[in-house]
Formats: sequence, C-alpha cells, structure tokens
Amino acid sequence: MNGTGLNIDRFYLPYQFVPVTGICNGRPVSVQSAAIEHIAAGTLDDGVPGAGARHDLWIQGHRSGRICCRLTTETPTFIGAKRGEDEPTPVEPATGPDGQPIIPGNSLRGVIGSIAETLSQSAMRVLEPRTLSVRA
Repeated sequence: MNGTGLNIDRFYLPYQFVPVTGICNGRPVSVQSAAIEHIAAGTLDDGVPGAGARHDLWIQGHRSGRICCRLTTETPTFIGAKRGEDEPTPVEPATGPDGQPIIPGNSLRGVIGSIAETLSQSAMRVLEPRTLSVRA
C-alpha cells in the first residue's frame, strides 16, 4: 500500500471495477453457445436461454455493424512494432509506409473489444481467481 490507500503491489485489470452480475439488458447471460442448428436456422433463442449472437455467420434479421472511432493522444505514446528474438531491447516504433508513427489497428481492436466485452458481460473466460505469474 502507498499513502493513497491503493495497493501498488498488485496489478488490477481494467475491467475489475465492473461487477459481474450474469445479467445483460435485463436477461441472464448464458454460458452456453448456441447449437449450430439454431444458428443456421436463425433461431438462436430456441433451446438455449439467453444465447448471444454469433459473429461467424450472417443471420438475416439480426443486427450487425461496425464501430468507428477517432483517437487523440494527449500524452506522448509509444507503440512498439518489432524486436529481434534474441534482443531484449531496443523495440522499434510502429510506423506507416511514410515513416510516420502509427497505432496498429489490432491494438485498437483489442482495447475496443475489451470494453465491449466488459459492457456486455461477455467473455467471462478472462475472470480467473488464480494469479498466474508464468505463461506456458
């Protein structure tokens, strides 16, 4: 703990402040995936209470869309692009074809996807009570 009352010895994931209720839009969130027969037939709710929409198949009558956003950096930002396998440093900055610094789309997709998953109470796979210190 430091003088602010925050535990600086522990890393907190950005979605930890959002309570996990198992309810989204007033309906229970199912931990089951819809069966392929229901997806193909467009009957996602039949037999799978609270089943969410799938994103690997277009189903007529269901919603689809995209998220457009603009990012303004207010402080100096560094996004690394590449590093040699045997070199712990330095990391090269991400640049576009013209040599200007860029933020790769996959970086933005990860941040936006994480926020969308948190708000929709999906992707419960990320909630794990164990603290892992080594990645296999």
